[in-house]
Amino acid sequence: MAVFAATGLKARPEYGDACAEAMSVHRSVGVMVVPESTLSLAGEDRTAFLHNICSNDLKSLGRGQGCCALMLTPKGKILFPFAARVSASQVWVQAADRYHAAFKQFLESSLVMEDVAVRDTAAEFQVFHLAGMRSADIMADLSLPIPTGTELSWISAGPVTVVRRRRTLRPGVDLIVASADADAWFEKLQAATRRLGGGPVGTIAADILRIEAAIAAFGVDFSGEHFPQEAALEEQFVSFTKGCYTGQEVVARIKTYGGVNRRLVGLVLDGPPAAPGDRVFRNGAECGAVTSAARSLAFSKSVALAMVAKPAAVPGAVVRIGGPEGPGAVVVDIAVPRENPWEVPAHA
Repeated sequence: MAVFAATGLKARPEYGDACAEAMSVHRSVGVMVVPESTLSLAGEDRTAFLHNICSNDLKSLGRGQGCCALMLTPKGKILFPFAARVSASQVWVQAADRYHAAFKQFLESSLVMEDVAVRDTAAEFQVFHLAGMRSADIMADLSLPIPTGTELSWISAGPVTVVRRRRTLRPGVDLIVASADADAWFEKLQAATRRLGGGPVGTIAADILRIEAAIAAFGVDFSGEHFPQEAALEEQFVSFTKGCYTGQEVVARIKTYGGVNRRLVGLVLDGPPAAPGDRVFRNGAECGAVTSAARSLAFSKSVALAMVAKPAAVPGAVVRIGGPEGPGAVVVDIAVPRENPWEVPAHA
């Protein structure tokens, strides 16, 4: 059964064995409870309002499309990462539960004279994620369409909103349902995935899958102290061709002059898994720290994300973990999603 809390369904840390749950996504299919909530923006100025204050180009989106974006401080530091989806009459915004209330307050405080109504829909909807090599089979069994197109393209299919979303290395979609029906849907999805050798995926396994897909997490791998380029988010969360927005001048200057002193990178380790907080060394000097780490089941190797100084953030560079003579690791770039994010450059 699902675990309930005041804000809706909550995932368990594990439903049996975390490694088996993660492997089920690679071999078959799994279903996750996603700790994210939604807001809706309505009104004549909804798209222009959000476009003008965030890092990505919402005005170029058509109905059924979406994008990832950031809210930034005037100094270009990250406030809130989020996803936006455009419909005929609303813009739907999806962000992590833990800063949902603060994000809503930020949007409301940014309004001046715009015709925009911000509505908190967190209590109305529940987000699930279906991922795995056989996720398409589950969707077919449930008579649900899979959106074609780019990341965050979406379709409203009766009681379910289906959103194309990358949360693991495997094909996946978010399924957004009414909170009143969430328990029934979770039971249905568990039963469907188990018939194909999968099942529910807890938070421990979900984190393993996130890390091996080289997907950075806000509050774990980067924070409000970082610029988008430091968090390696510029390729997916930032448009460099749109007009002005809060923090844009700083972000553009960094792109032009390469002015970041640190960068989030991937590490392919020679030895056992690292641990968050492990120090990273380059040429005998400390240059950063591990932020997330896991043993990748898909690639049978230990991998990690780490925030390192600019001289060490070069694909193919060799660093050491834990000390100047610690186990070695090779740096890989994580800015652009790849089928194998841990492929080491040929020159390394």
